Amino acid sequence: MKPLDIPTSSIYPSFFLGMLAYCLILVFNLTILLTIVLNKQLHKPMYLLLMNLSINDMTGATAFYPQLISSILSQDRSISKPACILQAVMVHMYGGGSLLTLTAMAYDRYVAICSPLRYNAIMSPGHLARIIATVWFVDMTVMGVLFSLLGRFPFCHSILPDIVCTNSALTKLM
Repeated sequence: MKPLDIPTSSIYPSFFLGMLAYCLILVFNLTILLTIVLNKQLHKPMYLLLMNLSINDMTGATAFYPQLISSILSQDRSISKPACILQAVMVHMYGGGSLLTLTAMAYDRYVAICSPLRYNAIMSPGHLARIIATVWFVDMTVMGVLFSLLGRFPFCHSILPDIVCTNSALTKLM
């Protein structure tokens, strides 16, 4: 099996820094979430979209860091097919979700700047809920189609060619 090529003296510091980064990402995003949820004054479209972005960031970190930290500690790049597909779906959901959430935030700012008097009517709670639901629906639909096309092919081996499972890494495993 091909190792990660990390010098033996750097394995534990790399593991510690990876764990620290992952924990800090989760703590800071949870702080944002709790601040928005607990403060009723922040229940406005931009903050709710920011909360959505924070959830998406935790998804991305959870998709990437556990496998990376495990690979660093074990110096092993192997991964099972279900774990690789799950990681790839989550990584791609993170990327697509970030793009779509930032697009929704841009739309919110566009309405606030171009129609300030109608902003509250346009960005009503119901409309915002539809925007957020559309963001997640489009993201999951794209991921579902993408990975349903890949899921029917068998893996030839289980050694990750890249540091993380992505669509291109999955095609290299087949």
